[in-house]
Amino acid sequence: ERPARTAKRFAMAKDIQSYLDAERRLWEHLGVTPTERVVTLASGGHVRVQEGGEGPPFVLLHGGSISGTSWATLASALDGVCCILVDRPGCGLSEPIVGGPLRDLHAVERYADQLLGDVLDALELESAAVGATSDSLHPYEVMSLDEKTDAYVRSEFVDSVESEAYRAGG
Repeated sequence: ERPARTAKRFAMAKDIQSYLDAERRLWEHLGVTPTERVVTLASGGHVRVQEGGEGPPFVLLHGGSISGTSWATLASALDGVCCILVDRPGCGLSEPIVGGPLRDLHAVERYADQLLGDVLDALELESAAVGATSDSLHPYEVMSLDEKTDAYVRSEFVDSVESEAYRAGG
């Protein structure tokens, strides 16, 4: 059993290195060299963030099971802001959700309600603009974003046809 565990760890390390190599090639192609750090959330979990640019913070939260690097092309095109690309818990190179996996809608809502505030606290930001896809902050969170984290969030955009329709009353 021990050799099997060692083989699994080696395979994971190899996969992580392949991931980092692909990510590095993307950033090189875009002409950007982001800094990277890991921050600790109030939940005790750790998330990886990449930062690039100068100016006010612009936090970008990805959706689905991808990573913060999915925002790389946008981040490389923006001037006058410090883009902060977050690997959500369980995605990219961040740790899994503490206490996860989440198995019911109420647990997902509670998690989503606290994620943005936890990330902003962990980044030690007094305020930030936030960009998110519709599945990184579910519609409930988008609707309650201002009341729950008003002290932090200066502006927001949501990359989603569904969210745009919802905001337009559709």
